[in-house]
Amino acid sequence: YNAQGASTWGVKAIRVEAVRMTMQTLQLPFSTEVNRSYVVLVSTDLVNWSGEYVSYPTAEGWSDYSLEPFTAAGARTQVLVPVNGRQRAYFKIVRADE
Repeated sequence: YNAQGASTWGVKAIRVEAVRMTMQTLQLPFSTEVNRSYVVLVSTDLVNWSGEYVSYPTAEGWSDYSLEPFTAAGARTQVLVPVNGRQRAYFKIVRADE
């Protein structure tokens, strides 16, 4: 907060770009901040949310699927989400380090 009592926190929106889907995975690209940690949440009803398994890019290629937060290396990150036969799912990307 500054001297006038206004918040000085900046809110950075996470923007999801064009989502692509194959028979096995959903490719989910989105804006990120370098060195910030993120998690992907999933819901079938927009009320109850849980962590989603994702694979993310590493220096050696794609990671194993994990529920663990991942750290962004650049201003844009893409994760792979397994489809697992779901007919409908909603995804939410949140910063894990706040």
